[in-house]
Amino acid sequence: MHAPGRAAEVTVVGNSRVLPLLVDSEAALRKDYLSASKSEGISRPDRRASPSLPVRSSEAVLVDSGTFLELLVVLGAWSEAAAELDLPTVGSVTANAARHLALLDAICPYDPEQVVQEYFQSFPRLTVAEVDVDTPTLAVSAMVQLCLGNLATCPIADLERRANELGSPDLGHRCRKAYDALVAFTRRNRLEHDDAGRVLGRAYADARLSVEEVAAGLGISVPDALVFLDRHGYARGLKRVALGDAERDAAYAAMRRDRLVRRGASPAAARELAAINVVASQRIEDIDARRWIPNADRS
Repeated sequence: MHAPGRAAEVTVVGNSRVLPLLVDSEAALRKDYLSASKSEGISRPDRRASPSLPVRSSEAVLVDSGTFLELLVVLGAWSEAAAELDLPTVGSVTANAARHLALLDAICPYDPEQVVQEYFQSFPRLTVAEVDVDTPTLAVSAMVQLCLGNLATCPIADLERRANELGSPDLGHRCRKAYDALVAFTRRNRLEHDDAGRVLGRAYADARLSVEEVAAGLGISVPDALVFLDRHGYARGLKRVALGDAERDAAYAAMRRDRLVRRGASPAAARELAAINVVASQRIEDIDARRWIPNADRS
């Protein structure tokens, strides 16, 4: 089933023939959710929209729920990357595996290979049809519709509640994190999300634009830009945030220079710090302190 190599591992499920598999997986989980309402005998107006979890095998249901939600996040990101690079078939993705995986890493908050492997361990009875180079890739529109259906039926509040009752809040957090990522995926790929927002959001996630530049591009304030980026899931992964050795050394050097300045160990820099302090004193005490500032304009 699984071809060797990371790209092949994910491509096994990143194609159009996986949709029946996902529908079957969702149906299996929904059966687990709905069996609870019968066993608990609880009837309330929103029971159908928010079924509770069964007492029996709750931990297994939580694990399977988290695994399935994470798989949807991975496949959504997989389809986005294929669409942005204009890779319509499995063969084209395989031929451009390096580019596709680089973009997938930037979009997806999970390790795709690990998620796929966990999925097949949790749902061993389900198999994927064989694919060839001409098999179409998984369409973004199909993933959006599938995710919207899952979001409508997933009892996320009950998942979190039951996880807390079991003393395993990490399982509930896992489900919530993936659930929120799916919400962001559907938001940024539906019609109301325009191309400008998508381009700027992706550039921010790739660390090519600052949040101030995104705000300017969208014509909104910086706080509103932060809300936009968070709402649509444009976040920088650890690989984008982590400093390299040279950047880290430069940051340490800057911190050391600042520390020496404050101790007066650097005469040139100390004069700059003195100027800052003098100006602050001038503003506080309302005096003309320009004659104490080196090279100040005294006109």
